[in-house]
Amino acid sequence: MKKDPNPIVTNISKHPIKDFTKDRMMVIGEAAGVVTAFFYEGLLCGLCSADLAAKTIKSLIEMNSSFSQIELCNYEKELYHVLLNNYFANGEGSEYLFYNAGTHVKTLWSTYVKLINKDKQIRREIWEAYRMHDLENYDLKGTRRAGRLLFSMLPALTKVALGGKFIKAALM
Repeated sequence: MKKDPNPIVTNISKHPIKDFTKDRMMVIGEAAGVVTAFFYEGLLCGLCSADLAAKTIKSLIEMNSSFSQIELCNYEKELYHVLLNNYFANGEGSEYLFYNAGTHVKTLWSTYVKLINKDKQIRREIWEAYRMHDLENYDLKGTRRAGRLLFSMLPALTKVALGGKFIKAALM
């Protein structure tokens, strides 16, 4: 198998929709825009939204609900609380950085791969993030640390070119 010398790098649409509920309807996973490739292929975010929807439906069935939008709004509140305000927001910084690296994208990715290969703690944090199912309490420290280490490993000219983007990504 040969490495593709000209990989295609493009934006992946993953922006949450405006309304997650209507009367008798909830939108979950990729349809809701909560799947992001920058967090473990998006699977965990999709499963999280499905789990929150199932819990909401279960409680409404027990109450003999009509499933009005007002009754379903708990799903939306929980989605923001558990997923979008912390865990998902962190992925937006990564997405911004990698998709806006311009001509430095290859350097950024290759440096990131070197960092993963070099740093045992980063590998452990990636593994732990994959198996993390308590997204409400997801600790962003490991991701922030990885960003700082990645920046420190970049060549000087790439640091100059991407420094502002790293700062913006860290503030997202």
